[in-house]
Amino acid sequence: MATSSIPGASAVSPAITSWIANNTAPHVRRASAIACILTNIGGILATWLLGSLSLPSRYTSATIVLLVSFSGLRIAAAGNVV
Repeated sequence: MATSSIPGASAVSPAITSWIANNTAPHVRRASAIACILTNIGGILATWLLGSLSLPSRYTSATIVLLVSFSGLRIAAAGNVV
């Protein structure tokens, strides 16, 4: 089951990257948006937070950091749309 999702996830990447590039105005904002999408910041942050920087069982500090980051990205994305 998990093996069949890998080609689907890889096929979406060019579409998302071109959508981001076409919907951000100045070149600095465009480069920053593409970098955020391609580097998968959330995966890197979650690995460090849930792996070693937060106590197991509840992962309270990691959950707070991830929710704040997600909220910030939603605000930034809403700012790019307007």
